[in-house]
Amino acid sequence: MERINSTTLMLILTITMLSAVLLVGNRFDAKWAGGEGYEAHATAIVNDNLYSRGEIISSGDEWLEVNFDNTKILMYKDSEIKLVDGRPNKLEVSLIQGRIVVIGNLTVSTRDVRTVVDGTASIVHYSWLDQIEIVSIDGSLKLYRDDRIEDFSGKALQTATLSPYTDEEIDFDASTSSASDFYDWAL
Repeated sequence: MERINSTTLMLILTITMLSAVLLVGNRFDAKWAGGEGYEAHATAIVNDNLYSRGEIISSGDEWLEVNFDNTKILMYKDSEIKLVDGRPNKLEVSLIQGRIVVIGNLTVSTRDVRTVVDGTASIVHYSWLDQIEIVSIDGSLKLYRDDRIEDFSGKALQTATLSPYTDEEIDFDASTSSASDFYDWAL
């Protein structure tokens, strides 16, 4: 077997070290590694408890008010969200199940649908259904599905969370909803 000379060994070690440095830089989104630059993630506050990116917030048998940067997420009972991204202007949660009201600027992902709210909206998702109900109460609301962006500002909609997407406009009246007491509190 042939021995590796010192020049070849140094070349292999250099390439390995550069690869490792680039991977670490990429993991922390460093600009020199092709990322957007590191930004601190906001924490969510619920009743003086802090939640960080990746954590799940469950409302249990009560309603919760979640303060996430400059956005309020009001959760109906038996609802769950996961904090996905807390970077400024990129706030995102995943609605696992339940009903929420968003006041502010937030992206809410539910399976393959991303709902971008800039204003006030209600979103309902029950985990056993492949559907969500989205109500744009005030401001703008856009849905991102596959490669499409659709504006549903000012509308109430029931849509599938998985392809093929089916949309159906629905009537929404907070005062006659089965959760009218929640909407009285949230709005």
